[in-house]
Amino acid sequence: MSGRGRALRRKYVRKAKSYARKISKIWGNTSDLENPTRIGKLAATHCRPCSCELCGNQRHLYGYVTHKELIASVSAKEQLNEPLEPR
Repeated sequence: MSGRGRALRRKYVRKAKSYARKISKIWGNTSDLENPTRIGKLAATHCRPCSCELCGNQRHLYGYVTHKELIASVSAKEQLNEPLEPR
């Protein structure tokens, strides 16, 4: 077995958690420093899950519909407005 085992993974986890603590101090999130579970989540999500308007889901932020939803709604309205043709 090579030297890339459990010890190396634990080292990387400790390093990520210490970086998450450092970033939390910089951002002023002192409540995150007391909770080890929160530090673990911050380290796992690279310090903060992004929710900015560029990265976030536009439907949730502004109520926009996706292109496929728009096509489906237009298609459904057109089908309702068409008269029934005898076969």
